[in-house]
Parts: sequence; structure tokens; C-alpha cells
Amino acid sequence: MKTNLILLVLFFSTFSFSQDCKITNTHDDFDDIDHYKTKFGILVKKDLTLYYDFLKIKYTKSDVIILTLRTHSVVRQCRSKDSYVIFMFENGDKLKLPTLNKDIECGLNSLSVNINENIEDLTNRKIKKIRLSIETALDYDVDEKRKMNLGETLKCLIEKTKTNP
Repeated sequence: MKTNLILLVLFFSTFSFSQDCKITNTHDDFDDIDHYKTKFGILVKKDLTLYYDFLKIKYTKSDVIILTLRTHSVVRQCRSKDSYVIFMFENGDKLKLPTLNKDIECGLNSLSVNINENIEDLTNRKIKKIRLSIETALDYDVDEKRKMNLGETLKCLIEKTKTNP
């Protein structure tokens, strides 16, 4: 009976992770580029929900991984070259990443950043808070379970899109 219960728990935990680890792939025939995208995840679910997703673009010689953060705010803002996101980790260290898009664009509730240089931090360190500054800064406290989901989703994207030498 114990063995059956253990097997059942292992099956459902594996199944639930695989459900969260869905990657869609599209190929651009004109530029010969592959795009891999994760489904939306939720980092904060309170008055202002904060969503995230990852996009990996595979070029011939390199890959770029982009994190997009979206707020479920009614207020739309104007993104500029000064827009950014800051991750505050459990130990108080901060990681500030500038927006990818330097043009001014209004009516937005999202911000995309290149995380290629910061994959280790985002997969292995616990995020305590996030500041999303599109036009004005919005601070979010990230709960324990959702911190883990962000890192696991990023690990999944990297693992499922590895190129074998």
C-alpha cells in the first residue's frame, strides 16, 4: 500500500510539473530563427497581478532569452529608455535590468528585458521583491511558491531547447 501511494505521488508530481513546462515553438523561415515561448506564469496575485513569460530566440551563432513582465493594471504607461525592472533577492542584493525597447511607446502594461547574463541569478536565487518601472515604479512582494515557479520555468525552457553538439 505504501509503495502504491509513493508511486501515485511521484506520478502526479511529475505530471503537474510537465503541465507547467509547456514550450511552444515557431520557426521564421525568412530569417531562419526559432522562437521558443513559455506559457504565462503568475509572480504576484494580489490587487495588481504580475505575470511573466520567457521567450528564447535561437539565432545561428547565439541564443537570446527575454523575460517579459506584465501587470494587470488598468493604468497604461509610457515606456522609455529609462524603464527597468529590479529584482531584490532574499539576501538584499539587487539586480537592475533595463528595458530592451528604447523607443518611447505609450499605452503599455509590460516590459521586456534580456536575461542572458543573469540566468544563474534568476534560476538559483530566491526573489523577495520586484520593482517594475515602466513610467512609474510598482513594487511587488513575491510569495515563496511563485519564486520557485519562475526559476523552474526558466530551467525548463533552457533544458528543452538545448542544442546537442
